Amino acid sequence: MQWQPPPTMPPKPLMRTNTQTNRSAERAARKISPKCVHVAVLVDTTDEWGRSVVRGIGKYAMVCGSWRVWLWSWGRNAPVPLAATWAGDGIIAGVYNEGIAHALKAIRKPIVNVSISRTPGLNLPRLTTDFRMAARLAAEHLLNCGLRHFAYCGRHRDIYVQNYCAEFVDALRKAGHDCRVFESVEETIDASDSNVRQPALSRWLMALPKPVGVFAWPTHFARQVVSTCRETRLAVPEQVAVLAGDEDDVLCHMCHPPLSGVALNSERVGYEAAVLLHRLMQGKRAPKQPIFVEPIAVVARQSTDMLAINDADVAHAVAFIRENAARPIGVADVVRSVSLSRRQLELRFRAVFDRTLAAEIRRVHLERAKQLLAETTMSIPVVAAGSGFGSSEYLARVFNRCMGLAPHEYRAKVHGR
Repeated sequence: MQWQPPPTMPPKPLMRTNTQTNRSAERAARKISPKCVHVAVLVDTTDEWGRSVVRGIGKYAMVCGSWRVWLWSWGRNAPVPLAATWAGDGIIAGVYNEGIAHALKAIRKPIVNVSISRTPGLNLPRLTTDFRMAARLAAEHLLNCGLRHFAYCGRHRDIYVQNYCAEFVDALRKAGHDCRVFESVEETIDASDSNVRQPALSRWLMALPKPVGVFAWPTHFARQVVSTCRETRLAVPEQVAVLAGDEDDVLCHMCHPPLSGVALNSERVGYEAAVLLHRLMQGKRAPKQPIFVEPIAVVARQSTDMLAINDADVAHAVAFIRENAARPIGVADVVRSVSLSRRQLELRFRAVFDRTLAAEIRRVHLERAKQLLAETTMSIPVVAAGSGFGSSEYLARVFNRCMGLAPHEYRAKVHGR
């Protein structure tokens, strides 16, 4: 299917592609002439990441009003459905391999690549998820479970999965821990049915030191890990804590126990990719370096709801802090919950986590505030009250010190507004 050449596009506003808000871009976009602009979206929508990217593109298209989007929901290895003579205006695509890259470059239209893969020799502008940050969030989450043994399971034939694995392993290495990686020539655990038996995966899981935190990508691999643990009578999360590399709400809840996952903020990837394409269709220069959108946080569910801490008093202290994430507690409250002196608890806590009780309280409260800012429309004072900070002023001070931005700026950054 080819389109006829569209009318000349009217001047477009300069869109921001950094981490600042896009409110001015939206206001300018609403003033655009209603003349149609034809945009092709070629993204694999078989997973939640791709579907969320498309949602983000759709939101920007609604703001503009003049975009006519043609969506081709394709597999990662499917041929490009556009001929070199395609007469549209711009393309947003997941460039997953060199074949796709060469086919798209032949079209000679503005193109934005949203793929996580880094194709050698490819110079297309790229805007995608910051997987380095996502891997660090995953490592931090499992470390905060008190775990000291870690493993990674993924579809290694995909370059982006290899990159994700490498970043996760590196984050753990910097924290002083090794990470075992599942690599089997016998099977690839590529079945969509999580109940399919996987002998090699079973043997690998059984051989891991316990308790262990397993990070798996994509989400159906994480589901397969949980299913295999059930078959081999390994308790999740007590023996094997499982974390998915993406936050697919449907797949994560269709698992027993429900899976924790990293919220990658892929809807904002789509929105920002549309903003960037709009700039390119205006004739603006393409960015020289890739643009990365930070993930939001780890969405914790039962699959990682555990504390692998040998010290019972420290484990109790951590549990108390997490149970009171919404209350303005202090170190004295934590000490009263255990049968130790403050000095004894502080020393033993630092020995396990290499940080103070006060730092842990702030960290838990901050994570709670970030979750409320990202997932609700609560006002900043209500967020402060619901995350143990007590006042919006105290919340703002901690946010500025730890995140380098104000709470309302963090919310805008997460939502791409």
